[in-house]
Amino acid sequence: MSADFSTAPPDGITGRIIANSSLMGGARAVTSILGLATLIITARALDDPVAFGTVLFIHAYMLFFAGLATFKSWQAIIRFGSEHLKRKDAGSLGRLFRFGFMLDFIAAIAAYCLAIALFSVFVAFADSNPKLIPDLNDMSLSTIGNYIGLYCLVLLVRQTSTGTGIFRLFDKFGVLALRALIMPTLRFLGACLAYFMGWGITGFLCVWFFASAISYLALPLLAVLELSKRRLLTNVWHAKKSLSQTEPGLWPFVLKTNLDSTLGAFRVHFPSLLIMGVFGPALLAIFRIAEEIARFLSRGTKLFDQVLYPELSRLVADGRLRALHGIAVKSALAIGTISLVLTAIVWAFGDQLVEAGLGEGFDGASILAVLLLSAAALTGAAVPFYTVFYVLLKPGRAAWIQGFAIIAYLVIFFSTFKILGLFAAGWAALAGAGFEMIVVSLWASHSLKRHKTDPK
Repeated sequence: MSADFSTAPPDGITGRIIANSSLMGGARAVTSILGLATLIITARALDDPVAFGTVLFIHAYMLFFAGLATFKSWQAIIRFGSEHLKRKDAGSLGRLFRFGFMLDFIAAIAAYCLAIALFSVFVAFADSNPKLIPDLNDMSLSTIGNYIGLYCLVLLVRQTSTGTGIFRLFDKFGVLALRALIMPTLRFLGACLAYFMGWGITGFLCVWFFASAISYLALPLLAVLELSKRRLLTNVWHAKKSLSQTEPGLWPFVLKTNLDSTLGAFRVHFPSLLIMGVFGPALLAIFRIAEEIARFLSRGTKLFDQVLYPELSRLVADGRLRALHGIAVKSALAIGTISLVLTAIVWAFGDQLVEAGLGEGFDGASILAVLLLSAAALTGAAVPFYTVFYVLLKPGRAAWIQGFAIIAYLVIFFSTFKILGLFAAGWAALAGAGFEMIVVSLWASHSLKRHKTDPK
């Protein structure tokens, strides 16, 4: 029997974007609510900002290196796979999928080794410069190091990028939406159990670890089942094993997207590590509560990117570049409008929500959340323009913009943190996002004008 190459019909792009965005956005809305509820339960159970902040730091540390070493092979799967899918080329798809699985495996090993090695270097630095380390109360760096060594083992099973690309390529967003619920649901249920059993910091770290591991393992297994059902798995097994024998343009694209994803991971997760290093775990707990509120928005915009990217890739494969710019602008306006509404809600009711959920000890979290939400609104509106760079095979431009935005963030933070304290993180994020939005929108529009226009 021949392979199954079926995807969404070619017409109705706008309707499909809205439908898939609603599906994924609904799943993310549930996961955001569960995530915030999990943080509230964890904070109340540990009843110690230092212990709570330590749990959040260890998890953020793991995610930082997960993003640092990833190749984001899902972008290559969609961009190059769209053309193979159009030609119904099972052999090329098999080689592309195998290439992605191998990259995911290498990235997982590299992420774990980097995480362990760099924390060992940090411990050696701290031993030589104890005055530069913030107050950890009764928690020692060696204890945190032991937790990190065990917790970061989950990086070894975090091989999810190719599986994500496969489901997006074949327009199977329902599977991705269901899978997105696994981790937050397990973490929420486990946190409830840990709360009633009084397991303490070790128990909560175990809950978060196993919830992540199960979620990470589920996606590649589901992807293999999908390929088997489509009679494409044989092409993956029989594809050449060499990473050097790839189609033209694939390695440059992958390396540039890796640089961009590394910078993206730096922007998302490094602020937590920075707050931990400058202010300590107690203030990190306040920052992470504010950040989790803001991520209710940013997670939705990332999922919108996941829906938008396959559609724009199909437009490029079909040569319909004129329609691409209009969709990008409309998408940016839609994201910006939704973002402003959510920011206004947090501005109006944030204090009451934080106090009701967490009680005392988290003063300032709602104001910081408004700053982070405003920054997320700008970065969210920039997402469609970043997508333009990827579908035009110009990911290096996205990396340049992210790099300059990071520099702006760090300069503003270190210039103001002694005056503004924890709020320096919010103002730095907002300024960096404003710079980013202006540059990416102008550069993306310029890139499209220089590209070949739609012959229709």
